[in-house]
Amino acid sequence: MFDKYRLPVLLRFIFFPLFPLCVKDYIPGDIWPCIFMVLFAITNGFLGSVAMMIGPVDCEKHEKEKAGIIMVCFVDVINDTDVPSDLFLKHWHFGWS
Repeated sequence: MFDKYRLPVLLRFIFFPLFPLCVKDYIPGDIWPCIFMVLFAITNGFLGSVAMMIGPVDCEKHEKEKAGIIMVCFVDVINDTDVPSDLFLKHWHFGWS
């Protein structure tokens, strides 16, 4: 069941070198970063939803609800700590002024 999603997840790593290449203008034009971002967002939403749906499959029947709740809690914790940590690292690297 999980093997058919392995390839799309691995293919998403193609986006990581594409975004810096767009920033440094190695890929000319303004439309390409928009296309890459739309494709990245669609695959992120789809694969994130699939992960939340098939995550509790391996659990026993009485633990599936708890597994889903724990997964949602971890997603919330990541979302709540992402922006503050990004701001801290940005100010730490570039200065507080």
